Amino acid sequence: MRDAPNRETVLDGIERTAGVRPQFLTGAQEARLTYLAVRRWYGWRAGPLLVLDIGGGSMELALGRDDEPELALSLPLGAGRLTRACNATSPARPAPRTRCTG
Repeated sequence: MRDAPNRETVLDGIERTAGVRPQFLTGAQEARLTYLAVRRWYGWRAGPLLVLDIGGGSMELALGRDDEPELALSLPLGAGRLTRACNATSPARPAPRTRCTG
């Protein structure tokens, strides 16, 4: 939703229908919350954590050893985004592997 070209149209439609306007997280906020969930799941004995969360439009990375990550960021490397950028055929067909430069 963060990077969707029609984000405002979708949000307006939801607001008209449901009477509330949805909010969304920034990539850094999503990375931080994912880190906090993993930290609580594995506990303090897990030591330093590197958390990678690959979604459809982005990949969040978080790194830390305490209750808050030292690094939390989002990159435009989601599975759906890369598939659209690097696969010229639809539906996808087996083809020789090429380097994705999208």
